[in-house]
This record gives sequence, structure tokens and C-alpha cells, in this order.
Amino acid sequence: MAFFTDTNSLNIPKILRAVWQNKGISRIELSRLLEIDKSTVTLIVSKLLESGIIETIAEGKAGATGGRKPVHLAINKNFGVILGVEIQPYSSYKLAVTNLEGELVRSEIRNEVFTSENLASKIIEITNSIQEEIEAPIISVGIGISGIIDSVNGIIRRSIPLDITSDFNVYEEFEKHSFSIPVFIENDANCCAWGELALNRDEKLRNYLVLLIEFRKDEILNTGKGGIAVGLGIAIDRKVYSGSDHTAGEFKSIFTAPGSLNQFSLTKDETVNIMNDKSVFLKFISELSKNAALLVNTFNMDHLFFGGTETDFQDEIIPVMEAAIKDNWMYSEQPECSISEFSKKEFSVAYGASGLILEHLFSIPPQTIAPDQNQSTRQNIISSIESIVDARGEAE
Repeated sequence: MAFFTDTNSLNIPKILRAVWQNKGISRIELSRLLEIDKSTVTLIVSKLLESGIIETIAEGKAGATGGRKPVHLAINKNFGVILGVEIQPYSSYKLAVTNLEGELVRSEIRNEVFTSENLASKIIEITNSIQEEIEAPIISVGIGISGIIDSVNGIIRRSIPLDITSDFNVYEEFEKHSFSIPVFIENDANCCAWGELALNRDEKLRNYLVLLIEFRKDEILNTGKGGIAVGLGIAIDRKVYSGSDHTAGEFKSIFTAPGSLNQFSLTKDETVNIMNDKSVFLKFISELSKNAALLVNTFNMDHLFFGGTETDFQDEIIPVMEAAIKDNWMYSEQPECSISEFSKKEFSVAYGASGLILEHLFSIPPQTIAPDQNQSTRQNIISSIESIVDARGEAE
């Protein structure tokens, strides 16, 4: 079924996104909201219902003058699922299975060691294993990885956990395996930013900063460096910003000594004890908050999200961050910036890897002559959906 791709009209993605954002919306309401004539809305909705990607959920009451009862529409959340995978350093990965409503239907942590050599084969193995355990077809797979990631071209520029020090094209590896399900990779902190977008699709959340904080005691004991990993996700006007070289969000504190290989000014002993020494933890959070406050105030962020590792001192974080933002501001009237933990807690990266796909699927392509990176990503996802529709049609 080439309905999604045979037309250049923006009306199809507009209607899809409107239904995704407004569960229970009617055809009449769609026509008014999008300023599209009723006959066009009716035609497109009929095709979308036929494809199975949207469904009717109830009938409303007829108006005072009678007439047809409005039929309420929603995304068919059981049409298919998206698999999000967070590859964690050295020992494990996290899974998040998400339906098209953005609901997390399954999550778990499994032990596995990933390398550049086995990345594609392991992801394919995981995907096939999950597909055997669930009924809904997997539409796409998103992977969150620590490092410098060119998500457009599928290239890992650098990744310490995977020991990648030169360009590694992940998408080419999947092509070698003739894997039919589209796969996308993204930096782990950026995944968290995508996840919050998918969860706040009413578009009230626009400009925000994400702090992905991970404590890796074994890393510093084994290598003498690292131990704390902080990555930033930056969203401006509901777009996750990766930078021209895909390095946006790579972070090093302004308080570190010249030549330091670590992200913070903490000593090795302080870093090792950060999880059980409150004074060290507060020193760390204070330093991180001062760095974050500069970005929050400079870019007028309306929200700051943080998470990655739970500690015994979790309740201390928000007050320290609030104080840092206030201290960094020049004027008497403080701009509003809400601070909260990640919505999906420990599964925020894995969920966000699927949230990236949801946001692209239900996006509205820009009206440009040449396709941009988001159009290319969306097209691959739509192609997967059309394959699912065609397969169901053949089965019937």
C-alpha cells in the first residue's frame, strides 16, 4: 500500500499528527483545526482507517439539529511497536518496547557485552527474539549509544564503551545482514531529549536541557580516568540540536584543570566515593549545576530534565540546581524553568530511542524542494509501515 508515499500532499502527515496529538478528535474537528476541507479529510481518514494505523474509538452525540454522530479517531496503538535499546558501558543493555501511543509496554535489563564487531548481529538477534515473544510487528528499532553519533548517516564517530576511535558506519553493517527493519542510532543524552518530546506531544514543552548523569566506579578503578559521565541533550523549539559536527552535548566542566581527562574537577578518590559521601556528591552537583545554569539562562530554557543514576542523595539535586540558576541570573524577575527527573527513570534512554522514531513518524515534513534528514528518516519508517499493511492484506 503506497498511500503514504504516492502523494506529495502534506495533508496526510498533518492529519496523522493531529490524531496522535488529539486522541478522540473527529473528522469535523480535524477539518477545523487544520483548515482542510471536509471532503479531503474524509478521504484521507478513510484511507488511514483502511491501513489500520488509526481507528475509531467511539461515537459522539449528534448536534441539536440532528445529523450524523461524530466518530472519534485515535492512533491504533496496537498496529505495531517500536523497540528501543540502550547499550550500556561494558556489561548490559536496556530494552523498551513502545506502542504507537507512546506507552511503554515492556522494559527490562539484560546482560550482554557489545563491540563494534557484534553490534549489528546482536541487535538483530535481540529484535528477532522480542518479535517471537510479542504479537505486534516491530516497525523500527532505535539504539541509544554513548559517544559522538551522526544519527543521520548512521555513523559512530567516537564511542568509549564500544572502543570506537574512528568512523564506524552502523547502517552499512545492518545492510550486510539484509535486515529489513529500519534501524536508527542516536547519542544517549539526545535520546532522553527525544523521549521527553514524545511524552509531551501537546507541544507545550519547547526549549529544554537534558542532563544524563552516570556514575561508573569500575571505570575509574580500572582505567584511572572517567568515573562520571555526563552528557547533555539540547532541544530548541522542539528540535533536538546535534550541531554541525554532531558533537552538541559533549560536556566538560569549566572548572576542570587544563589538560584534565575528566569532565569534572573532582579528584580520583572523590569520584570513587561520590555515591556514598554526601559532601562529595554535593560538590559534584554544585559544579554541574553552575555549568547547566549558564545554558539554562542564556538560552531561556523552560525546563531542565536530569537522571541516569539513582543515588541516596537524590532529594538534594533540585534545590542545588534551582539555587545555581537563580545565582546565575542578572535581574530581579527570575525566568521560569521547571526542573524534574526523567519521565521514564532508568529506561529513559531506551524509551527515548523509540521516542525519536515516534516523533519522526508523526512529524510534518517541511515544504522544501530537497528532502532533509528528518524526511529521510520518516520515509524509512513509513516504508516499514507500508510493508506491514501489505503483509496484513496478503494474509487476509
